[in-house]
Amino acid sequence: MESYGLSMAAAGIVPTYDSLAINSYGRVASAAFIVYDYSITFDKEVEMFWQDMYSKKKLTGATALFLVNRYLVLILRIANLVGFVPMTDQKCALATRVALAFTLLQYIPWAAFAAMRAYALSRNKPLSALILVLSMTTTGINMSLFPFGFTGYVDPIFGCTVIDPIPLKLSRT
Repeated sequence: MESYGLSMAAAGIVPTYDSLAINSYGRVASAAFIVYDYSITFDKEVEMFWQDMYSKKKLTGATALFLVNRYLVLILRIANLVGFVPMTDQKCALATRVALAFTLLQYIPWAAFAAMRAYALSRNKPLSALILVLSMTTTGINMSLFPFGFTGYVDPIFGCTVIDPIPLKLSRT
């Protein structure tokens, strides 16, 4: 009967390993794709945003929104790759919190863009404010991960891995 329990435990490890492997492959692939995309479009970015910004000595809202949106994604992809570097559990916990912070920061330019788009189409400030507030709820809700003890641990195979602190019962409701 003991061997049956051991085989059941081993059977549970396989899906976990597969999930972590797929997650790791996805992190590397998405980072490679983002870096490739940024490298082939950087000349156009300089031409359309950087040169205009330096020639007029003025940063417009549209330029700021574009640059924040563009570089937050790049920073997040790099932060996700840091997990593959050998580190202590304390540094891993810090790295996962920083990655979560950049993940949450991504929603802010998206919310601002949605509100600006609504204002451009309707010229209705209360509607734009409502869209901004509703778009920011994702950030507010996901910030609840910090008090739950969102952290990470160093896995010998996959490196720094996130520990989901939310109980399964709570995440299903």
